[in-house]
Amino acid sequence: MKGNFKVNVAVVLLTYMEAENIETLIPAIKGVVSRVTENFDVIVVDDDSPDGTARAAEALGSHVLVRRNERGLGSAIRAGIREALSRGADVIITMDADWQHNPQHIPRLINACLEGADIALGSRRIPGGQLEMGLFRGLISLGAKKLSNIALRSGVKDPTSGFRAYNRRAAEEVLALRTNGYVFQVDSLRLARKRGLRIVEAPISFNSRKHGVSKLGLSEVMEYSGLLFTLLTRRLRTAVDSFGG
Repeated sequence: MKGNFKVNVAVVLLTYMEAENIETLIPAIKGVVSRVTENFDVIVVDDDSPDGTARAAEALGSHVLVRRNERGLGSAIRAGIREALSRGADVIITMDADWQHNPQHIPRLINACLEGADIALGSRRIPGGQLEMGLFRGLISLGAKKLSNIALRSGVKDPTSGFRAYNRRAAEEVLALRTNGYVFQVDSLRLARKRGLRIVEAPISFNSRKHGVSKLGLSEVMEYSGLLFTLLTRRLRTAVDSFGG
């Protein structure tokens, strides 16, 4: 991608116990984004990690938000997006801080937004994408994809991907959501479709984390399933009402 040195980019990292990973990840992100634009911020939203993640991020020159009384992926994303908007970001990247999302793909997502996408998804499930994960998480991801497409009819191949870019309009829209946990990723696409926003997918590779353990737990899976059940029920009710009318 050719550099566009006027675009303002913010990269939002969501962290809990990621001190080892960000020591190499943040410099890598800066190296990649600096080839695209000279106007960028790295924003770390940390859930008060006891391993010193926040201190390590500050030492690496990132802007750090430490959350002490709030938890959940959805609210963390909103906090990071809100901060990025306040700093004038035109494009906001959200990504994991465990090296599962490769910083080398960031320019591809930025470019998609500059070419007219409101949300650019880093997709593991389109040609050129690669997926590397354990059996348990792989089954959850595949099941979530299937259910999401039934409930949303979005045509998106990888609706649960958290590696994505928002332009300002899309970022402002998703701030209205109140869903928490991993379900936020799908709910944001539901809202985007409702608002007529353009969603595109760009291929990425998804790798195993370098250090630490996954934060995906049973509560997140249950919340996700609950939202999809609600959406499916709503669709069925609409279909029945239309048939009856």
